[in-house]
Amino acid sequence: MPLTVRDGALVGAGMLFASGATLFYRRKQTLPFKLAYFAAWPTLGTAILFAAMPRNDRLVEDMKRHGLVTEEQIQEAHKQSIIQMQHIQDAAKHPNVKAPASSGS
Repeated sequence: MPLTVRDGALVGAGMLFASGATLFYRRKQTLPFKLAYFAAWPTLGTAILFAAMPRNDRLVEDMKRHGLVTEEQIQEAHKQSIIQMQHIQDAAKHPNVKAPASSGS
């Protein structure tokens, strides 16, 4: 999987923070170590997740190629996800209103 600019920037920043944490730990500088260690986890962890997760468009192409879904099913799933996002946005705007029950399984 090719890395995007965002993924590369996160990997670089995460590696920089992790290297800094190691350096500060060896020098027994606790405050800089804590800051670098704290910053290393979210940046490097997020970069690893983004790099490892398959892209949605690639998954759709693979499923179409293997005959697992049709174009109509993909469009219907897209419409349903938009409707769900609208329900979530409406619920966030009006927290005292109960959200409609899902029509899923």
